[in-house]
Amino acid sequence: MKKFELIAFSINLVGIFLCIFINKFVGLGFIISSVFLDKKLILVNLILTPVYETAVVFVEGISLTKVLYSFYIFIFILYFYKNKNIKLILIDFLVLFSILLVLGLVNVSYYYETGVIDDFPLLSMFFYYFSRVVLFFLFFNYLINKSEEFIVKSTNYLCLALIFVIPFLIFYFQANSIDINWYNKAQRTILAGSDPNELSIIIISLFPFFLFKKKLNIIFKVLLAFGCSYLLFSFASRSSLVLLLLLIILFPFYYFSKNKNIALYFLLLFVVSNILFEYNVFDNFNMINRFVLSNDINDVTGNRFNLYKASLQGFLENPIIGYGPSNSLAAAINFKNSRIDLVSHNIILEFLMTFGIIGVLAFIYLYTRYNKYFIREKNHITKTFQFSLLFLLVGSLSLSWLWREILWVTFAIYFALNYLRYKKRLYENTSNNTIFN
Repeated sequence: MKKFELIAFSINLVGIFLCIFINKFVGLGFIISSVFLDKKLILVNLILTPVYETAVVFVEGISLTKVLYSFYIFIFILYFYKNKNIKLILIDFLVLFSILLVLGLVNVSYYYETGVIDDFPLLSMFFYYFSRVVLFFLFFNYLINKSEEFIVKSTNYLCLALIFVIPFLIFYFQANSIDINWYNKAQRTILAGSDPNELSIIIISLFPFFLFKKKLNIIFKVLLAFGCSYLLFSFASRSSLVLLLLLIILFPFYYFSKNKNIALYFLLLFVVSNILFEYNVFDNFNMINRFVLSNDINDVTGNRFNLYKASLQGFLENPIIGYGPSNSLAAAINFKNSRIDLVSHNIILEFLMTFGIIGVLAFIYLYTRYNKYFIREKNHITKTFQFSLLFLLVGSLSLSWLWREILWVTFAIYFALNYLRYKKRLYENTSNNTIFN
């Protein structure tokens, strides 16, 4: 790390610390200053901000994530304004989603006029949803006009930042945790003001980055893993437990090439698990109780089973164009069908209820047009983001995460990496053919 990079990185960390513990506005100033010094910190903050955003709410409804993501959109627009010769791709993606959003909001306005929902702030809703689409579009184009090396260095920064941010979060959790019973008989401890299920899944998506920086001391990697596991078991999120088990099972197949190493990993896992159960380590947490205190599937799943049936019924009642992007409308439809006033808690059902079959056709078009870029090479950087994205997507099957910023950001990085690898392979093949001819 060069001197100016070290200075920028240090300023960014100080900014995060100030935001969480001392003064939000001063901390924000430090973070923004660091990004102007070193643009590689953009990726770091895009991934990390949702982790600690609970601690940083400026005013009601305006979190650090919203402020910083708006700033990054401005940075990207400024970058492309200064480099007018850059050809942007995925224009059809931007146009398609814009049309879907406009049609969807027209839909929502109809339900507002008929009294199904009481509030319809059209302008703020449009910018809320459209900003996610624009962020993905601009960030993807920004990355492909940088390089894979730029993404690798940015990810190295992210790994180093986790060494500091995870302890920050643990200390903040200790001071701001509360005990609740939330849609289940079991007691759980959560971070005040946060959704423990969302935060748990975001934390799990960080695990692959512990392993990315190979020169990072194994002690730091283990401590990071244990620190995050402590938070997960404290939150007692069933979704995160399932994802954690999936992580433990898939990990050796992603990172070990020899069967001998995979066998040793599972043997060590068996020994450690037995020790933990022998000394009743898990008895200090309520994770298991949230599964076993009731034999009612709706209690065990936090009412998700009934919600899924209600959302599916809602989609079937209006399958062509859906209902449009509105959490209050989705909750109203689910309440009509199940007497549960909640959103779908499943990204697939959320997408179907939002855009209907027209949205599915748009997705199929975009996939068939761009799937050639997903060459799935097993290089370290692409594999890391693929692993992280996998957990975000699986976790979103139990959450309404269609518009969650970190999902759009991670997908933009992963897609950009695949695009860059595809272009590199295409260039190499062209060069080889030219030399041969």
